[in-house]
Amino acid sequence: MFKAYFVENQNITDNDVLVKLAKDTGLDDSSAKKILTSEEYKDVVIEDENDLANRNADAVPYFEIGHYHDEGVPTKEALIEAINNLIYQKAN
Repeated sequence: MFKAYFVENQNITDNDVLVKLAKDTGLDDSSAKKILTSEEYKDVVIEDENDLANRNADAVPYFEIGHYHDEGVPTKEALIEAINNLIYQKAN
């Protein structure tokens, strides 16, 4: 989706674009279209939006790995450190 938006300048708010992206990644395009045109997952989306708003997350990308939170593009080193910390926490 990032490539479609940032590199290929595609309109990722267009359902047809999203269905094509879903299909290109191996997802069923008819299921993707149904999800985008129905309200089946409306409550889940609203819950996610509220959760992120409560975390003051207002930029994309937004990363959350264990206790690590970052908005924007973190460095490779920061992501590696966050992943290693999570692995260490899970091991102990």
